[in-house]
Amino acid sequence: MIRSVIRTSAAASAVMVITVFGSLVHAQQKPARQSQIQIQIQTTNEGKRLHEFFAEEWERGLRENPESASFDGDRRYNDRWTDRSLEAIAASEAADRETLAQLKRFQRGKLSAADQLNYDTFLWLQDNTVQRQSFREYLQPIGHQGGVQNADGIIEGLAFNTVRDYRDWLARMRALPAVIDQTIALMREGVKAGNVPPRVLMQRVPAQIAAQIVDDPTTSPFYRPFAKFVGYVPESESERAALQAEARDVIAQQIVPAYRTLQTYFNDEYLPNTRTGIAVSDLPNGKAYYDFLASDYTTTTLTADEIHAIGVKEVARIRAEMEKVKGEVGFKGSLNDFFAQRSEVLPHLARSAAGGLSRHLQAHRPGAGESLPHHPATALRRAPDPRQHRARHHDRLLPAGRQRRQPRRLLLRQSVQAGSAADLGNDAAVAA
Repeated sequence: MIRSVIRTSAAASAVMVITVFGSLVHAQQKPARQSQIQIQIQTTNEGKRLHEFFAEEWERGLRENPESASFDGDRRYNDRWTDRSLEAIAASEAADRETLAQLKRFQRGKLSAADQLNYDTFLWLQDNTVQRQSFREYLQPIGHQGGVQNADGIIEGLAFNTVRDYRDWLARMRALPAVIDQTIALMREGVKAGNVPPRVLMQRVPAQIAAQIVDDPTTSPFYRPFAKFVGYVPESESERAALQAEARDVIAQQIVPAYRTLQTYFNDEYLPNTRTGIAVSDLPNGKAYYDFLASDYTTTTLTADEIHAIGVKEVARIRAEMEKVKGEVGFKGSLNDFFAQRSEVLPHLARSAAGGLSRHLQAHRPGAGESLPHHPATALRRAPDPRQHRARHHDRLLPAGRQRRQPRRLLLRQSVQAGSAADLGNDAAVAA
């Protein structure tokens, strides 16, 4: 009996010890768990604030760049252009600097790993945006590959599925003369500052401007949406006729005269004041600008000389590979002759590739193992050659609209075109 009492007492003591010990352990673990929960809440709150910040910046970007909004399928700003006045540019740059300052006030350590990556990426982009302000790139508003002289190119990114779409385009057309005036004002400032592009490139622009000056408004590139209405929009013939008449009037009375003004200024004043050299270092603060561009495009800290050395090495390697291919196919002649002979068969290859791509898109629909968007028709066309007079700033892969009934246009680039051999030779000479 005594032994039984002893065993019972021992067991009770053991339970008591275990209970007390467990309570102590629990008491010690509770603050740790509370701390972990608090950290998770802080991380969640900081991440939420960051995403709200990103959303606000995205909206500002759409407001300030209506063309980008249109290309992204956001139709809220389809009736306007970017404000290119010096006042608007100054306000946008100030907002960019404030955005960078606000971003740096976030506590990066309280963000999740994914949001830290988002933060770092946006910080790098925004820091570069602010850095490039000192180079006043907006003083060169026209380039040989794009500018207000090719403003009609935005049609490629618009969907005309409602009457409002046509009304928005008419509003944009009416606003174009103001954009042209702003462009001329920026070019005048650029001439004063010596911030002008190379003449060899600008010599292509007069033909681009001239293409916008038409006697018959229906031949204007801006008239394209009204030349053939989409489906049943608008429903009545009288409304269609009214829209077409309004478009012809805007083109004849506003757009063509504005382009005539641009043509006179560009040909008589701007082109003669462009620079004869091609080096970026010829620009004001050009050396610093060149170094900035090298860092921006390569996302490295390599010097310009180091990057150039890599380029020279790569040109030699690629040329050696091409010489090897030329020998393997048994071609007798120079490399330039080989390119010329190859360019004759490329159009056929491009058509064959386009046909294969079309069949692939038609065969792979959602529900068949692929998540491709459904379009009743797919239009394939070759991207414009940027060396031609009608080079456009939208020379990229771009859906014609975000509407389900709108065909998706895919731009197919022929990588080697007539004259490419000479271009390659020039590139090699420059690299050397």
